[in-house]
Amino acid sequence: MHNTIAALALVGQNVIVDHVINDKKHLVECLELLSTYPVTFVKVHCPIEELERREQERGDRPVGLAKSQMESVHANREYDLTVDTSKFNSQECALQIKRGQIITPSGSFVHMKNSLSSV
Repeated sequence: MHNTIAALALVGQNVIVDHVINDKKHLVECLELLSTYPVTFVKVHCPIEELERREQERGDRPVGLAKSQMESVHANREYDLTVDTSKFNSQECALQIKRGQIITPSGSFVHMKNSLSSV
């Protein structure tokens, strides 16, 4: 999937990806492939209580998945922007992202890549 995102960016396509990066291997791969492109890295936040309520309501995910991913998903991450889905609906979050877009190749992706390579 990450190679496909990079291929689309290479040919000038704007790409929006809803993706849980829950391990270092996938984060490093994304940083390597995408840090030369303009990226707005968005943290989608929601309190654990609301995530658990949504899990129960949907019924299409293992109970406890959100809680198990909560720490790993945001560990060692830097974001250009944060939206809170417990306070705003999806359209409002999309508008916040559109208004707050930081589309320079020197954003959080480059900084995280440089931080990883200096360790």
